[in-house]
Amino acid sequence: MVDAGLEIPHGEGVLPDDDRINGTHIDESVAAAVEAAKKAIEGLIDE
Repeated sequence: MVDAGLEIPHGEGVLPDDDRINGTHIDESVAAAVEAAKKAIEGLIDE
């Protein structure tokens, strides 16, 4: 594994699969709550 140029010894078994990396394990209600929070924050910044 290389992260920001730092080589970290590891086995393939410790790495998450692509679905997990892409967030497919996150429930849709959580994704909707995150989007609502983003819009609320953007509204505060625009004021």
